[in-house]
Amino acid sequence: MSLDTPTTADGARALLADPRFELMPFDSFGDQMVHLPDGATIAITTSPTLGLGATIEWTEKAAAAGYEIVPHVAARYVEDDDHLDEVAGRLVEAGVDDIFVPGGDREEPAGEFESAHGLLVALEDLGYEFDDVGITGYPEGHDFLSDETLQDAMAKKAPHATYITTQLCFDPDDIVTWIESIRERGVELPVEVGIPGVMKYQKMVGVAQKVGVGDSGRNVVTNIIRGTKDGLAARRQDGGPRRNPNGRSTRTDRAVTVFVVSVPGSAGDGFDPTTLDLAAVEYPVPSTSDVPTARLTALLGCTGLKANARVLGPDQAVPYHTEGSQEELFVPIAGPGAVRVAGETVPATPGTVVRVAPATPRSALTDGDARSRWVMFGAPPTGGPEEWDPGAVILE
Repeated sequence: MSLDTPTTADGARALLADPRFELMPFDSFGDQMVHLPDGATIAITTSPTLGLGATIEWTEKAAAAGYEIVPHVAARYVEDDDHLDEVAGRLVEAGVDDIFVPGGDREEPAGEFESAHGLLVALEDLGYEFDDVGITGYPEGHDFLSDETLQDAMAKKAPHATYITTQLCFDPDDIVTWIESIRERGVELPVEVGIPGVMKYQKMVGVAQKVGVGDSGRNVVTNIIRGTKDGLAARRQDGGPRRNPNGRSTRTDRAVTVFVVSVPGSAGDGFDPTTLDLAAVEYPVPSTSDVPTARLTALLGCTGLKANARVLGPDQAVPYHTEGSQEELFVPIAGPGAVRVAGETVPATPGTVVRVAPATPRSALTDGDARSRWVMFGAPPTGGPEEWDPGAVILE
């Protein structure tokens, strides 16, 4: 099958004539929703931190406000048939007639559903028949699943679905090639292509990393940073992304495990090029929290601020607190991070820095099933190396 479009402009107008907007079910959802066109179609994701409950709650609110809602019912977040019956029943009551069923990137399933196919079958067994049901497509493959596994999964899911939505992808050639390949395998479902909205490139990097965008995302970001069109052309001339033996893009550069900090010294030029490897320092669990923490203040020779490196496990968070006189900087360096500030939770991914005033409630957390790594700074350095700011208040 060929995908021919008369012109780029005509094709863009046709593809964007009736888009659906994807939002995450954070506290800011309501504020973001009102910026969309009246009656817009909104897909609501499942958050690893907030779970499926937040998705359903915002579905009910947004549907009541007149929007067409497509909730993500991620299989690995559903506990059992009773839970699925409750979820599906609430969606029907809210007037939802279109659902999207991904497997859900959760390391351990919440219950008996390990795959989207299992949940789709269970929905039918329970007697629920939504007008439209979407399943996931991966033009660039999946981090943890082989191409053969993905093909087998699609063959099983396709009879229960009415359309496919692709993972974000920045390379139209990859998308077209992938669509042609599924057509050759007999999958004729309509395909909705996932593309990013307008955003700053730092946020785009974070979203792409969080949802598992492959080499096309990294290539685009690399060339944004370089600021040249020549970079993209050069990568194409070199043969494009590297591929592993099973044909999928390699992802060896995804994990950021080393953060190098140069330390001021007393050398004649005023700079000592000593480096600190954060992968080599120890991360004991302090008495003040259950978060593994490397105390960096003395190691870096800091005199006007405190510095710590922390590793947060899946769904783990720094205690929600205020400070007495310290303002803080939260610097995520790896993994799916988020910050909760004044009651609102927002993504905070590598490439961003979050500054919080002393009296503002704050916490850093992992928004996913992988670990997140942080460097955190506080000034002035009140309290001892192992102590909170004397004026700090733990809120939760």
